[in-house]
Amino acid sequence: MPSTESSIVALALLLVAGVVWCMPRLVTTARTRNVTLACLALAATLVHVDFFHYHGPRGAVHWWEFYHYFVGTKYFPELGYTALYEASIVADAEDDALHAPQRELIRSMRTYRLEPRSAVLTRAATIKSTFTPARWRAFKADVAVFRNAAPVAWYASVPLQDHGLNATPPNVLLLGTLANWLARVDAHMFCSWFAWGDIALFALGAWLLGRWLGPPSAFGILFFWAINPLNSYTMVGGAYLRQVYVTLCVLAIGALVRRRQLLASACLAAASALTVLPGLLALGHIVGSRFGDGPERRRGLAFAGVFCTVCLGLALITSLAVKAPSDANCWSAFRTKISLHAHQATLNNVGLEYALGFSDTHNAQAVAASWPNGARLHWPTAMARTRRLRALPLEVLRTSALVLAIATAAYAGAPATMASGLMVLFAVLDVSAYYYTLLCLVPLLFGFERRYVAATCLAFSAIWLLGLVPSVRMVLDRYFFGASVTTGILLSTTCLISLFDGLRADRRKARAAATSPT
Repeated sequence: MPSTESSIVALALLLVAGVVWCMPRLVTTARTRNVTLACLALAATLVHVDFFHYHGPRGAVHWWEFYHYFVGTKYFPELGYTALYEASIVADAEDDALHAPQRELIRSMRTYRLEPRSAVLTRAATIKSTFTPARWRAFKADVAVFRNAAPVAWYASVPLQDHGLNATPPNVLLLGTLANWLARVDAHMFCSWFAWGDIALFALGAWLLGRWLGPPSAFGILFFWAINPLNSYTMVGGAYLRQVYVTLCVLAIGALVRRRQLLASACLAAASALTVLPGLLALGHIVGSRFGDGPERRRGLAFAGVFCTVCLGLALITSLAVKAPSDANCWSAFRTKISLHAHQATLNNVGLEYALGFSDTHNAQAVAASWPNGARLHWPTAMARTRRLRALPLEVLRTSALVLAIATAAYAGAPATMASGLMVLFAVLDVSAYYYTLLCLVPLLFGFERRYVAATCLAFSAIWLLGLVPSVRMVLDRYFFGASVTTGILLSTTCLISLFDGLRADRRKARAAATSPT
């Protein structure tokens, strides 16, 4: 979680940003406005990297993210989605047997259950059989980089009790191809370079957006991306190109505003191939276009056609280019992995289900305290039980959110129709908080209109404030419960404002049509 200092500065910046956007008369010239927004974007970027504190002693690189997505994709033909941890244990035993603990537990990617390192070593020959001698030597050299980056955490199996590689096959193809192309580059240097990849690519996307829509849009999207508390550098910053999909979504929105339907559709399709969630934004736009007039429906059909064609093309290419061990189909392997992963409750999620499943009687602090007392609460089981008890309000809220999403898609114009996709994401899925980096799109979707900027600034401020409250900061699921509630309020508010604006616009059109001479 970011430092207290960064949280306080973030709150101040959000206050200034709200004033600049909501009181435009205070900034009299375009030049002054651009300079002010540029300064806000720069200051927000400093907050994003926690004023260069990054991940503390480990520096700017998110070593465990790189371990999963660099090593996991580079050696995907040998490891698939299931053998990364197992092969790493065998590498430890061969290269550093003196320090490798045998009793420490790792998570099996086949069952998601914990098992001792010693049990994995009984299958060492089978695990190594998928590698050629040269590839095994290269794998061990890469694993050694991550082992040496944080040896205490490594031998405590901290990264090996995570949830493995969850990249889509197109993402595996992109990241793995890049890693293998640069195989001669030392892994430590590779990670140091590409830790800045997400920031660099997003800045490039913002620059392109500025070319299309003007400097205020570029500085605005940079500001809201960097100041988003759910996009904290401590969570996923310094990782291996984990946010390419966000940059593609920004470009898709810019293209839609410029009425470049085909480019927008292709960008969203590519984003959806890398991370499935942007497909909900595309769905919102496609559904919304069906409620429009004749030309808008035709544009929507063209958008849907290109979107489906690009998605199917990328699926076919990856089926041919990405091979899992034993020549298994990569999409089948991905489906199996994600089906297993979807049933795992984690502390750092955001969504409607998370909000309805939380209770202070079984929060993370209460669970930890229950074990010495003999109660031995199990956090996922307790969450699931609370959700069942609250099943009726959960379904009522979910149904209401979906109805609101459809109504927003029907009455909002492009690209605001995509906001309905964010509403569906919140109502239906329970995903890691860092996927809500997509909240930075809310002001852009509505052209940085002051009401939506104000709503976003207030929501972000509320989440930053949660991190300053000691009783919340020290209990992780209490923090993400508050973040879930705030996110739901933000998305509901923006959808309702958009819906009422659309209804008022329709009434004005109806009155104009009734009073115009026939």
